[in-house]
Amino acid sequence: MKKHLNKKKKAAFSVFKSFFFFLKANCILGIVLLLFLINYRSWDWDGADYIYIFMLFPQAFLVLLAIIAGFRKTENKFTYQFRNSRNEWIGLVSAITAVLLFSLLFLGAGVAFPSTVVFLAITTNFMVAAFSVIFHPLTIALYEANVFDKCNTKMDYFYKYIAIFTTGINYHTQQLLRSVPLVINKLLAVIFVLLLIWQLFGVNMIFGD
Repeated sequence: MKKHLNKKKKAAFSVFKSFFFFLKANCILGIVLLLFLINYRSWDWDGADYIYIFMLFPQAFLVLLAIIAGFRKTENKFTYQFRNSRNEWIGLVSAITAVLLFSLLFLGAGVAFPSTVVFLAITTNFMVAAFSVIFHPLTIALYEANVFDKCNTKMDYFYKYIAIFTTGINYHTQQLLRSVPLVINKLLAVIFVLLLIWQLFGVNMIFGD
């Protein structure tokens, strides 16, 4: 009887965890929307329609991930920390500068700056997500080594923030998918890759290229 109650307790669905995940995911989408709005003068004539598609299309997948988050039994053992040291500030500013400069490469694709930052983030997360379909434990381990292991030097912090920007979305998605059966894991991992490809095309359509 006691074992049965323990199993029921472990399988309980947490509405708070589910809602909190969904809220965080949409806050990220909200930041993306702000970056797009900065460049509204560069949108194609039907760019506003594609903005709606860009924002609404991922919602079904986010709801699915939120449900998984609600059923997830174990909490992430790692937490993000900001030590407010000189080296961390230099690493953070250097990483932001590098991201902004590298995103300028996408001006050639017709995407306006700073929306190029969104294009860069989706591109890098897409590449790692494709790799994660087969090697998801490796991509998770690499992210955790860069982000959560103790940082000492400016370069350590630089790599930390570069990893957060370029692979953070993939990491948190793979962490959730890790808790589901293997077949479902692989199916959802492939859907995630296809979703990122769709969003890349979506950015191009907003700016009419």
